[in-house]
Amino acid sequence: MNKRERKQRFFENIENDSGNWLEEARYRRDNRDWLQKSRDIAILLQQFLREKGMKQKTLAELLGVSVQQVSKVLKGKENLTLDTISKLEKVLGITIIEVVGFQAELEMPEFRLYDEISTTRSAKHFKTDAKISKIESQQWTQRPVNDDSSKYRITG
Repeated sequence: MNKRERKQRFFENIENDSGNWLEEARYRRDNRDWLQKSRDIAILLQQFLREKGMKQKTLAELLGVSVQQVSKVLKGKENLTLDTISKLEKVLGITIIEVVGFQAELEMPEFRLYDEISTTRSAKHFKTDAKISKIESQQWTQRPVNDDSSKYRITG
């Protein structure tokens, strides 16, 4: 069998293949970013469970989910919600994801100065200034401190 015949036979086999390997490959390619994060979290959880000697069944009971659901998470193929991650963090007492790149409003010199000025005004104006300060600080804390595109960090 020459090269041309092998190539033709290969493509015939691909066309006749009833498997869904191509769809799975496309899925992995299209979801590469969150799948990588899911695998990182799975590795972190597996290491933690191994160190503590905890079984999947115990974790499932603590989370109030099935063992199958925990198994999916530990395989690193589950698209985890913030709710699920928060439950894992709470039950295990660990930090899985930490939001970085933002500063608390109290650390900002602009807001400390504004608060000092606000407190020197009359009580009537103080309530209004406090509301404005609260609104401004909420808007301010949502701005990134730097342009680092990495807003999430896996911690271990």
